[in-house]
This record gives sequence, structure tokens and C-alpha cells, in this order.
Amino acid sequence: MEVCCCSTSSSVLAGSRDAGRRLAAPASAAARWGAAGGGRAVVLAHTLPPRPAFSARPRQRARRGVIRAVFERFTERAVKAVVLSQREARGLGDPAVAPRHLLLGLIAEDRSSGGFLSSGIGIERAREECRGIAARDGDAAAPAPAPGKAASGLDTDVPFTVETKQVFELAAVLSRNMNCSFISPEHLAISLFTLMDPTTNSLLRSLGADPTQLSSVAVTRLQGELAKDGRDPAGASSFKVPEKAPAGAERSAFSKSLGKKKGQEPPVSSAYTLAKRILSLDIGLLIAGAKERGELESRVTSLIREVRKAGDVILFIDEVHNLIGSGTVGKGKGAGLDIGNLLKPPLARGELQCIAATTLDEHRMHFEKDKALARRFQPVFVDEPSQEDAVKILLGLREKYETYHKCKFTLEAINAAVYLSARYIPDRQLPDKAIDLIDEAGSRARMESF
Repeated sequence: MEVCCCSTSSSVLAGSRDAGRRLAAPASAAARWGAAGGGRAVVLAHTLPPRPAFSARPRQRARRGVIRAVFERFTERAVKAVVLSQREARGLGDPAVAPRHLLLGLIAEDRSSGGFLSSGIGIERAREECRGIAARDGDAAAPAPAPGKAASGLDTDVPFTVETKQVFELAAVLSRNMNCSFISPEHLAISLFTLMDPTTNSLLRSLGADPTQLSSVAVTRLQGELAKDGRDPAGASSFKVPEKAPAGAERSAFSKSLGKKKGQEPPVSSAYTLAKRILSLDIGLLIAGAKERGELESRVTSLIREVRKAGDVILFIDEVHNLIGSGTVGKGKGAGLDIGNLLKPPLARGELQCIAATTLDEHRMHFEKDKALARRFQPVFVDEPSQEDAVKILLGLREKYETYHKCKFTLEAINAAVYLSARYIPDRQLPDKAIDLIDEAGSRARMESF
């Protein structure tokens, strides 16, 4: 179960396929007419005779008007992907932006560590495969200049093919079906995979990518990927909840829970707790790209609605101070709606069950000023683990860091990281400082192995 800000994955993909079928018929007709036959009248091209040449220009102007209206809803990332696709088309020596160029632009725009839609695909590899396919098909001539270094003209001078414009239009339809006020690169990706171009399909096959899987990842990102199951496999995730807070430390910290993992007992063992799932809210993905007025508030409202509908979700918000105080304009300081005010009613009614985490200083700065919000949470103080518990935590994390750094951490190295960090780094806490030592040691060992 993922907390969503849009409709479910299956309904989104089904809707995109239906819209794709409505737009697929003009593609073959447009291919018979040529690129100049763009326009919504092309839907009836299979029953109507070809129009005279002089009627193509008004239809082109009409389609340009539709595409221009679609572009107005593009996010900054979507605009960047389109500009990059124009650079790729010019760099490959093609006269117009085809769907394969749009795919390259989307890959180049996605700078996440997992590659394009978490598939591990990078732009250099995709560009080489695209050139190879073009060479095999006889579409490519001599090697083209590097992207963004055209001999003449601007990158934005490259026009779009009819198929690419259909991708834009389907993305707009998909965005409306998902009740989104914007068009993101994920909308473009789903539309691109729905209106599968033969060359794009060949490119994805050569890259070893599954369009269905990529579409599912795109839908998950559109839904915000707002909640993720589980946390780091730290063995010492069960902390003791103190019966009474230390004297003089009033409302100084929110509770922090690492959640329940399979095979582990939750911190509070009861039938009620076992029937719940703890999902982690990604604040960065929630806020990212929310540039339009009211867009962030709409996402938070949708999140609350999905949590209420699920009924068995406890939301964990790490670094909650980054969310409280955010708003449409002016970071909630009178110019926009404070996100904290959206959370107060469902928290008071018990519709939203939440575990939040922050630091002492951030709590004093952001929450002690808002007594109404602060009293809706019960402070729980999480003490620094002992050195023995820190060793257990690092043993739980050892496999993850060994896989990343491609090296082995001995038990002696883990013990040394804990005890030496506790002795020589007094201004930080365990297990954070010991984890940093293990991480840096693994990085250095990998660099020295080359």
C-alpha cells in the first residue's frame, strides 16, 4: 500500500491506454498524409479524402495553439526535458524531435542515482544505443555534433513531429484524468510508453527496459512516492519509551519510530499496533515541483484523504520541521496557508495518526510557538544508544554498505568505528558518527583498490 496523491496505478495506466487508443488512429493517418497534415481534423483522415495543400497551414496553426496551451502547464522539469530532447535531436543530426529524442531528453533530465525511472539507464548509454539503431535503420548519416553544440541555429528551433505532439496531447489528457494541474516528466513518460513508437520500442529493448515497469515507476512518482515501507535494517530499532519526560524538558522532541519490519516485534506490542502499518512520508518528494499556488496544499489534502481511506496507516514524518511552516507563498508567514494548519483538524479528530521526528532546537524554533499543534503530539525522548547497541546497529547495516562499497567490514572494524568515534568525536551522537566512519572507510578502501 502506498499513500497516493492521485488515483491508483492500475486506473491511471488503464486510462492512459484508453486515451492512447483514441490518439493512435491519427498516427497512421498522419503518416500517410505526412508531417504537414497535423491538426485535430486528422482524426477523420481514414474516411476523408486528402485536403488541398492550402488547408494544411490553418491546421498547423491550430495544432500549434493546442501544443502551446499544453506547454503552459509543463513543470520546470518537463520543460527542461523537452529542451534536452531538442538538443538530442540536433546533436544526432535529425530535423525534428521524434519520440526517441523525447525519451533521450527524459533520460537526461532524470538525474536520480538509480537512473531513468530507477532502471539504471544513463544518458550516454541511451544515446549510443539510439545512434546504433539509427545507423542500422539507415536513418543516420555521418557522426553528428555533440548535443547542445549545433553548427547553426538554436536548440529550440528544432520542431516536433506529429507523433511527439500526440505524446504531449496524451500527457495533457492523462494529467486531467489524474486531477493534476501540471504536466510533469512522468506524465510524458507514461504517454510515451502508451503511444509506443517502433524506434522507441527498439531503443527500450536494446536498453533492456520494460515499458510496463517504467510506467509503474512513473505512476508511483506521480503519486509522490509519499510513503515507503520500512527503514534501514538497524537491529536496535526498538527503543524504550520513558514513562515520564526528564524534568525541565517540556515539549522538546517529537517521537521517532523506525517502524515494524517483518519478523520483528514493534516497540509497543498489542493487537491494535500489529494491525497498523507505519509508512514513511518523503518530505522532499512532497514539496518538489510545487511551484503553482495551492499545489502543495492540494498534495497534502490528497495525502490526508488517502491515509483516512486506508484506515490502517500510521504516518511517520522525519524532519517534520521542513513541512511545518511551508505554504503557498512566503513560507507560511501570513502570505500563504501554513501546512501545519491543514494537519491540525485531522489530528484532532483522530483521522490522521502520525509519528514525527525533529531535533530539540527545531522543536523550540517551530513548534513551541504553535501551542495548538504542539499539544496534538506527545513528546517522546530518544536517547543516544549505548556503544553495545551501536555495534548491533552497524552489524545490521553492514551488508548494505558492503554492497555499496564492494568491500567487507570485519567485526574489528565495526567495533573500532564505534569506540573510536565515541572517544574522539564528542560533538556528535552514536550511531551517526560511527556510520560515517564506516562509510568513509569503505569509500577509501574502494578508491585504493583501483
